[in-house]
Amino acid sequence: MHLKTLRNITKFKPIERNFYLRETIEVAEELLGQLLVRVIDKNLMAVRITEVEAYRGLLDPASHAYRGKEGRARIMFGDVGYAYVYLSYGVHYCINVVAKSEDQEAGAILIRSGEPVIGYQFMKLFHDREKCKISSGPGNLTKSLNINASYNGYDLTAGTELYISRGWLNKGEKIVSSTRVGISRATDKKWRFLIAGNCTVSKKP
Repeated sequence: MHLKTLRNITKFKPIERNFYLRETIEVAEELLGQLLVRVIDKNLMAVRITEVEAYRGLLDPASHAYRGKEGRARIMFGDVGYAYVYLSYGVHYCINVVAKSEDQEAGAILIRSGEPVIGYQFMKLFHDREKCKISSGPGNLTKSLNINASYNGYDLTAGTELYISRGWLNKGEKIVSSTRVGISRATDKKWRFLIAGNCTVSKKP
C-alpha cells in the first residue's frame, strides 16, 4: 500500500450519490478498487472491492428486477446509492448497491469480493478464514463484515456504519470482464468485472 494511501486511510467518507446515477454497467466497472467500509462499535473494517456484477432492469432476465417492482426487487427501481441486501438460497446474504442512469428503470450492482485493507483481525471474529478467502464471494463478504438484512435499504451515501469510500487501483492492476456467475439466463452478458490476478476473486474468468 502506498504511503499516501496510509496517511489518508482514516479520512474515509461516503462516495456522493451522483456517482451511482449513471449506467449500471459503467458504475460497476468503476466500483473496482473502491472501499466498502464497515464500522461496528468504533471498530473500522474496510475491503477494497475486487469483483462485482451488474444487473439491469426489465431487459435483463438474470436480474431480480426483470419481473417488475413486486417483492424484494422494488428497491432496484428506487433512488440510487442505497443498499439492496437479500438472503440467497436461504444460506447467506448478498449486498448490492442501486445504480442506474435516469433513462434506466432499474439497476443494481452485486459486490462479490473484496480485499481486506483494515480490520482483518476484527473480521475474523465473524468469519475466521485466511486473508484471501475471508471476503471472497458474496456470502463470505457479508459474513466478514457482519452485514445482514437489517441493512437492506440503507443509504450508503450518508451512512456511518456502512458505506463505500474512494479507494485506489494499484499500479499495473488490470480490470477484465467476464460472464456472470451462478445464473441460468442472460449468460452471454459480460457484466462481471474483476481485478485480474487478485487472490480474493471468487472465480477466475
